[in-house]
Amino acid sequence: MRLYKYIKVFANMTQHEVSEAFDNKRIKVNGELQNFTYIVRENDVVSLDDKIISALPFKYFLYYKPRGVLSDLKDSMDAYHKLISFDYKLMPVGRLDKDSEGLMILSNDGAFIHQMNSDDIEKEYIVKLKDPVNDRLLKEASQSFVVKGKTTKEMKVEKIDEYTIRMILFDGRYHQIRRAIVLAGNTVINLKRIRVGKYLLDDMKINELREIKKG
Repeated sequence: MRLYKYIKVFANMTQHEVSEAFDNKRIKVNGELQNFTYIVRENDVVSLDDKIISALPFKYFLYYKPRGVLSDLKDSMDAYHKLISFDYKLMPVGRLDKDSEGLMILSNDGAFIHQMNSDDIEKEYIVKLKDPVNDRLLKEASQSFVVKGKTTKEMKVEKIDEYTIRMILFDGRYHQIRRAIVLAGNTVINLKRIRVGKYLLDDMKINELREIKKG
């Protein structure tokens, strides 16, 4: 982890505060000044104003986000971090629309978050529709289309019952599933994410936070 991010995460400082600390030469590694791009090694001693900044242990959680809740760190009363209590600044893996529910992965491990945000990580959803499932929807909802100048990858679509489908996508463009369903002539009534990679929602309850082990 770069020194700049190390201080930001483990000293719980804003971007402006970290920049100011570097400008005022308040940050040292092993007693010496270092550039903010310095890579912090396992045995390095990082200090701020001569006080050692210890790395927090990496934590990993599954979270069942309710509908109507924001999935980012905005300072808003309807953001997920206002509903749950933890001692770490946990960042989400990807995002989930405010009107959607289901699985989110939260962690303070930046490398893990970057890896899980990769486009080759499958994300699985159960989608309830306004109108009955037909052959057109099963064919067209899986196709690539353009969102904000970028082409999505094809999705897997499978019928569950008359009004419900399973969708698996490999990227996550803005409102991608909802847009795909509209283009296929239908409307999403409810959207629930049940899997991210190998991590499953399973029997979790709404707003439940469950610690897991990485691996």
